Amino acid sequence: MRTCDPQTRMADLNAIVRDIEKLFRSVIGARISLRTTLDPKIGQIHGDPARIGSLIVNLLMHARDVTPPGGEITIATLNADLDEEAARAMQLPPGAYVVLEMGVSGKMDAPLKVREIIREAQGAVTVRSAGGQGISVTIVVPRVTGEAAAL
Repeated sequence: MRTCDPQTRMADLNAIVRDIEKLFRSVIGARISLRTTLDPKIGQIHGDPARIGSLIVNLLMHARDVTPPGGEITIATLNADLDEEAARAMQLPPGAYVVLEMGVSGKMDAPLKVREIIREAQGAVTVRSAGGQGISVTIVVPRVTGEAAAL
């Protein structure tokens, strides 16, 4: 079992995204559309909410910089249970995860710092081309399950 630093605790990814969404909408104005789809039954994750929020802001700022006027950024959260095959593709153990997906009209990569933070959280980041329509960044981190989720 990994040891958590004092800032690490249970975190609600939807709450973090909602807080950032308000700020981000004021920064981008009407130039870019931001659409969120947040799973109301999203599981909890272990992490420092401030650090997770910073990671999402970092991704959003990169996305804003590459999205053309009139473009769109989408953010979705969901629970996922990765079987052996899906987990192997992401170089993770099978199990319960929380997923944050970001779709961007422009072309970008997940910044190195984002990749480092997600690896520290025992998760993974993938970036896929959306067939000339932009890219999709997927962040997968372990979901808290069992007794710890009930606390």
